[in-house]
Amino acid sequence: MKTIVAISTPYGSGGVGIVRLSGGEALAIAGALFFVKGKRVKPEAVKHAQMLFGETRTNELADLGYMVYFKAPRSFTGEDVVEFHAHGGPRILTSIVKRCIELGAAAAAPGEFTKRAFISGKLSLAAAEGIVDMINAESAAAVRAAYSMAGGELIKRVKSLQNALADTITNLEAVLDFPEETADYEIPAAEGAISKIKYGIDRLIASAGTGRIAKEGITAAVTGRPNVGKSSLFNKILLKERAIVSEIPGTTRDLLSESFEYKGVKINLTDGAGIRETEDKIEKIGVLYAKNALLSADFVIYVEDDAALLCGAESVISDTKKLFKVLNKCDLSGENYGFNDGVFRVSARTGGGITELLDALTADFLKGETAAGKEVVSSLRHLTALKAASEALGDAMTGYRDNTADCVLIDLRSAYFSLGEITGETASEKIIEDIFSKFCIGK
Repeated sequence: MKTIVAISTPYGSGGVGIVRLSGGEALAIAGALFFVKGKRVKPEAVKHAQMLFGETRTNELADLGYMVYFKAPRSFTGEDVVEFHAHGGPRILTSIVKRCIELGAAAAAPGEFTKRAFISGKLSLAAAEGIVDMINAESAAAVRAAYSMAGGELIKRVKSLQNALADTITNLEAVLDFPEETADYEIPAAEGAISKIKYGIDRLIASAGTGRIAKEGITAAVTGRPNVGKSSLFNKILLKERAIVSEIPGTTRDLLSESFEYKGVKINLTDGAGIRETEDKIEKIGVLYAKNALLSADFVIYVEDDAALLCGAESVISDTKKLFKVLNKCDLSGENYGFNDGVFRVSARTGGGITELLDALTADFLKGETAAGKEVVSSLRHLTALKAASEALGDAMTGYRDNTADCVLIDLRSAYFSLGEITGETASEKIIEDIFSKFCIGK
């Protein structure tokens, strides 16, 4: 493939910027514009993983910096790779790229370096997805989940399941290939093996809830009657004045959303209009927005300033939501801060009790993350493929006693194909293109 070039560091001024070349002509092109002690670098004299200090010269300018060479296949892409580590001025870096193109390189497309790593077998498709997720991660939990995917933990598990499935398929294919060795296409005992593979797949599916939260964060909606301090609590949790606060009931009309990180977990917090019946047309719309936010939230924080009224909190939300009952204004009532009798006692004015509330909000996820280990499914594409594989194996088990070997094989091969979409073995060109189109240029 043609040698490609791109700036691999974010655009803008910085201390250091990197220009990356990858392909068979990378070292020859680099040798035409990098000088050490005034002499052009000889490609044959450059060693693998050697970093040289010198001068990068283009037709427009020169810059002192470094050049490092990675010999194929011991590089990220599996090809010869050269990187120029220059001063991080946009004009310097673009001039180096321009000179490389003049010398025969082509401008890299988004994600083309990583795509070449996939093509050369250096990365699985899921590992490539993990890299782009790491780049876009907004919390430590998201980075951990993406790093696990990029490091191949998920692929190791999927490949293990694929290999077990391949063995089962091979045993059944023997029935079709050598019918004289078996009686009437009798299916060999494989129910236990299929059940074990399906159990492994279903365990991965079960980790998807933890994986989704790791990637997207916890969504929590603050709700309650008007004027109980919902917006004040919203502001105190965020540690900034995001919502307008007043003593007038119904002040909050629009739905407000903010994200922040707590103990490595991203929390998406929403605040809306107080839930009540009203004749005000605009407030009615705000109440509708607030109710819709409750439907899409993972958790609901129901705020009251009267403990007796908290008993009606369950009627506001769906039974499928986890409810946090919060008694506000405890600095005025003299209540002790913290969790007691199913209620979190806080003060939106002083901040008392809020740490306990946030600890509880993230506790289930952090426990689930630990329990799930490194094999966490955080991609909707992977989840869809796993569900398809599990369904196919379920069909194989259901019809095991009633069908012939060729019928069961159809379901087993379908499951194998679905797992291959995760590793990239059976992924379509469109899926591959869609994944690498999400990358930035230079990665």
